[in-house]
Amino acid sequence: MPIVNVENPSPPTAKPRKPRFAATVRQVQRLTPHLLRVTFAPRRFDAARGELDVDFVLHGVGPASDWAGQAAPGQSLQIAGPGKGYAADPGTDWMLLAGDDTAIPAIATIIEALPTTVPVTALVEIVETADALPLAPARPGLDVRWLVRGSDPATAGRLLEAEVQEWVMPAGDGRIYVGCEADALRRIRRHLLQERGLLPERVVTRGYWKLGATDHPDRDFGE
Repeated sequence: MPIVNVENPSPPTAKPRKPRFAATVRQVQRLTPHLLRVTFAPRRFDAARGELDVDFVLHGVGPASDWAGQAAPGQSLQIAGPGKGYAADPGTDWMLLAGDDTAIPAIATIIEALPTTVPVTALVEIVETADALPLAPARPGLDVRWLVRGSDPATAGRLLEAEVQEWVMPAGDGRIYVGCEADALRRIRRHLLQERGLLPERVVTRGYWKLGATDHPDRDFGE
C-alpha cells in the first residue's frame, strides 16, 4: 500500500509550487502561502492512462475535507511520492483488517494485494449504511462486516473496538492492520498485544485522525 503526498493550493485558484521533499512526511501542515500537504493512500494508479484515484472523507471542518468539498475539474495539484507504505505479506495464514471510514482505501488496497487463498476479515466502522463501498469482488474467505456507528463523532471507534474484542482469531500465523481514530486505535492495540498476546511485529496500527484535532500527525503508529 504506497503512500502519496498530495500538496494542494488554497484558495483553489492559487498556483501550486514545487513540493519540498523530505525523507518522510511527518504531519499535515500548512505551507506558505496557504498551501496544504496531506498524505493519502492512493486507491488506484493507472500509469498507462496517467490517472490517480484518491478517496477523501467529507467529515466536516478540516483542511483536506474543506478542499475536497469544493474540488472541481481544472484545479491544480502537486503530487509527490509514493512514500514508504504497508506491504501485505502474501505468505500470511490469515489477515484481519480493522478501520473506520478513513481506512477504507487502505483496506481495499490490502485486500487486492493479497492472494485470494488468504482468508481475510475486514471490520469497517462507518457513519451510515450509505457509506459502505465495494472493497473487492466477493470471493471465498473474504468476510466484510460494516459497523454503522451513527453521526456522533464522540462514538468513533467504539463499535470497531467491541467487534475486534469479539473477533475469533484463526489458528496459524496471521497479520493485523488497524487504522482509525487515534484514541480508539490505542485501545485496540493494547487489547491485541496485552490481552491477546500477539507479537508487535504481527500488528500494524495507524492513527489516521484524532477526535477534536484538525492537524493530527501522519506518522501516528499508536506505539
